[in-house]
Amino acid sequence: MSERTSESSEAAPAEPTDSGAREPAAPAPEDSGRAESSREFEAPPTRSTAEMSGETRAPSVDALDGDALVEAARDLHIPGPAFEQSPLVSAVGLLATIGLSAILVFAFGLSLRGAVSTQRASPCRPLRPELRGGIAPDFSVETLDGRTLTRDDLRGKFVILNFWATWCEPCITEWPQLARLAERFADRDDVMVLAISQDDSKDEIQAFLERMSLTGTDVVVAWDSSKQVAKAFGTDKLPDTYFVGRDSALVGAFVNVRDWGRPSAYRCVETMADQTEPAIGGPPPPEDR
Repeated sequence: MSERTSESSEAAPAEPTDSGAREPAAPAPEDSGRAESSREFEAPPTRSTAEMSGETRAPSVDALDGDALVEAARDLHIPGPAFEQSPLVSAVGLLATIGLSAILVFAFGLSLRGAVSTQRASPCRPLRPELRGGIAPDFSVETLDGRTLTRDDLRGKFVILNFWATWCEPCITEWPQLARLAERFADRDDVMVLAISQDDSKDEIQAFLERMSLTGTDVVVAWDSSKQVAKAFGTDKLPDTYFVGRDSALVGAFVNVRDWGRPSAYRCVETMADQTEPAIGGPPPPEDR
């Protein structure tokens, strides 16, 4: 019994007693490797220690907000456009704003002008025109009564110029409608319907008109003996019709047959003839009545 008590007293660490006496301390661990490894978990130096050692530590960003963060960034000499803006950057930004405004104003002006032209030319939409530009090619043709007619002779007139031939079946279908169109504008000296034939002789043309009861119409019939005028305009198939403005400008083209005897065609020609700067496009007009 006494031996077991003696062994326990040697192994247990010293504990304070009620009387204040202290029992002997336990011996130090024999394994020195534990003490060596405990250095890995030593606490980092306190702020006062860091200051004494000459280190400069930035304040924690998490602990700052608002004005405090700005002040902290300035103290650390952090450059950035958020704090200062150079005069050069301000000038570039101002010029960019002015330039963008000018572009927007210019684009708005173009769209407004386009809208006006579109509104004026909208009656031509049912006829499915093709846009053409430039000046009409110079030409010289012979009318059935023997007169020579050139492009410059037509200046000041709005001309509906049609290329056709007596052997062209679509042309034969279209011809009576051209006659109705010419009759519709017969009282206007500034509008002309000119039909230029690609036949081999004037005799063939005259015989066709008599056979079709189309003599004496308001259509000016001419003959292209060279057969080069239609090619100069870009025609490779018949019939083709072109609008030529008062200044000899090509306004539009109509490939293949069109029904020129309908009210929609009358509105198209009248609108284009009355414009000083004609253009073709825009939404279709109301249905013909």
